[in-house]
Amino acid sequence: MRINGILSLVVVVLLSTVIFASAVNANVTRAGGIMQFRYNARNTGDNVSIAQTSASTGQLNLSYANRGAVYSSPTVTNGIVYVGSYDHNVYALNATTGAKVWNYSTKSHVYSSPIVFNGIVYVGSDDHNVYALNAATGAKVWNYTLKGVVSYSWPAIANGIVYVGTGAGVIYALNATAGAKVWNYDTGGSVFD
Repeated sequence: MRINGILSLVVVVLLSTVIFASAVNANVTRAGGIMQFRYNARNTGDNVSIAQTSASTGQLNLSYANRGAVYSSPTVTNGIVYVGSYDHNVYALNATTGAKVWNYSTKSHVYSSPIVFNGIVYVGSDDHNVYALNAATGAKVWNYTLKGVVSYSWPAIANGIVYVGTGAGVIYALNATAGAKVWNYDTGGSVFD
């Protein structure tokens, strides 16, 4: 029974990885290197531009030079790429042209990968906040200050609740509309993903 559960988990993870990799054109050759999830084979994320390539040709279609490394995984919806940056910003870029639609500045690094739900971008920052931003304009809808940074965890949403973990080991459940805390739980250790 335990082996079947582990095998099921492995299959789900592998399937999710294949779907995600094909969605973000994970293995595309560019300038003699490999452009993939978190930028390179070592997954350092140390790319100073946010780029899109053609899956069929491997040619760079667009690029946006920001002022910091990108450790965040992009989220693409409705023709917009949303991504966080080491330069303290969340960016919304036109997925076709690469033009900046908007950016929102936080007070620290944004390693957290954004999620988009019902026209709102949810993203964490190392400034100890989770932000809800209007997906079309970048205007702040709300933010909630957490105990700990949101470096290695990104928000998840279900049934109107945003869930996020922190480096201080606390998991928070926040109302997705108002940003009010529903509950929190101290895990006793850092929360990763």
